[in-house]
Amino acid sequence: MFVVSLVSIAFTRAAFIATFWPSNAIVLAVLLRGRRNSIDCALVFGGGFAALFLANLAGGTAPVLSAEFAAANLAEIAAATAILIRLNTPTNVAQLRPLSVFITVAGGIAPLLGASLGAAAVGHAHSLALTQVWFHWYASDALGMIIVGPFMLILSSEHWRSLRLDKRYAEACGMLLLVLLAVVVVAYYRGFLFAVVPVVLVAIFRFGVAGAAVATLAVALVGTIFIINGIGSPIITQSLPGERIFALQIFLATMALWSLPVSAVLAERDSLLSALAAANSGLQAENAQKSQMLVGVRRELVNMEERERLRLSHELHDQTGQTLVAALMELGQVEAGVGEVQRARLQRLRRQVEEIAGTIHHISTELRPAAIDGLGLANALANHACEWGAQFGVEVDFHNGDSMLDDLPDETRITVYRIVGEALANVSKHAESATAVSIVISRERSRLQIAVEDNGCGFDTALPDRGTGRFPGAGLGLAGMRERLLLLGGELEIESSAGLGTTIFARLPV
Repeated sequence: MFVVSLVSIAFTRAAFIATFWPSNAIVLAVLLRGRRNSIDCALVFGGGFAALFLANLAGGTAPVLSAEFAAANLAEIAAATAILIRLNTPTNVAQLRPLSVFITVAGGIAPLLGASLGAAAVGHAHSLALTQVWFHWYASDALGMIIVGPFMLILSSEHWRSLRLDKRYAEACGMLLLVLLAVVVVAYYRGFLFAVVPVVLVAIFRFGVAGAAVATLAVALVGTIFIINGIGSPIITQSLPGERIFALQIFLATMALWSLPVSAVLAERDSLLSALAAANSGLQAENAQKSQMLVGVRRELVNMEERERLRLSHELHDQTGQTLVAALMELGQVEAGVGEVQRARLQRLRRQVEEIAGTIHHISTELRPAAIDGLGLANALANHACEWGAQFGVEVDFHNGDSMLDDLPDETRITVYRIVGEALANVSKHAESATAVSIVISRERSRLQIAVEDNGCGFDTALPDRGTGRFPGAGLGLAGMRERLLLLGGELEIESSAGLGTTIFARLPV
């Protein structure tokens, strides 16, 4: 504090005006960032008073006036601290609302008190006009708060740490050099004054509020040094250093009051976009988890259904079937010992029992084809296709190109059997005038493909079914097939045209 204050006093003594006064902003930032207890605050104020008093004393100011200057500055800092804490303003000036409140209180309201006390002390000591002293004091204090305050607060904020400067040293140094180059060019060629704006915008886009704060501070320091030392050509025609510094103050205030809010708005936008992206990712992850849970539940239900089918199939085959066989044998023995009339009635009863036995066998086979476990999936499919073709008078060509079909898990084998069975059922229900069906099973890398093609009437796949979203005439068959495949990570593809038949491709990961 002593060094900063002494340099500021000594450097601007010749011009009788400070471009910006950084000391108050530094003490204010320390108080706001710490929010310490009363003892720590008293130590900060005491150290600040001592540094400001000694700096003014070393700069040639009388002891009494030095004490009055230090007291005026501390009164300004205390007023700003009290108002900001009272308003419960966050110190994260990378957001627009805290930044706006800080600029209004620290850069607009608090300097009124410091300028009034300081101008009164100067006026009493040197009999100068209070208006001019007050105006210069207020301008330098307000500008110091606006330029240095956000910079000091950002140094410890999440925004500064998020920049990851340890990995962007080259870019940061290059950006700073670009800002300094723009200031130097403007100092010699005032026609390029507005070139500073795009350079600052680049700094904002690359480094956010930190870029705006550092760029404004760099422009203030270099501009002040050039004006005090008479370097370059004046931006305006005034020849007095004080007037030129006043013009620089106006430029710096304008620059700070547009660059800082713009950078805060962009930072908030980025923060909102990041939060939105995180929320979307969370929702997607949650939806994916729920989808997996739903798929797992559906898959378990299908497996339970298949287990129940197997149990019923065994009961019908082993118990009911055996009972009917025993009944037929009993009828045969009874038939041998009765007359013609009773024998005819027994024969009719025997045929009815045989029909019941055939129906039960058919139901048992549909519930869980024993051939899958006994003969293998390929043979079971071939037998089913042959029986279906004979039943409906359709020529069926079955080809299995996967020699490892029976090595698949039971769940996958059942799904393949059900897909083929449902595809043939759809042909019998919807493929009018179909005379031939081709069933081809093949494996492409880690995917099993089942292709069922018919030469029936076909349909237009571009026209959805009214109200259900299914294909015309598909009923529940295609929906059931698609759902079974989805549970195992598979997919269903349909190729069809009116009058040209239909081909169903079912693909499963294996």
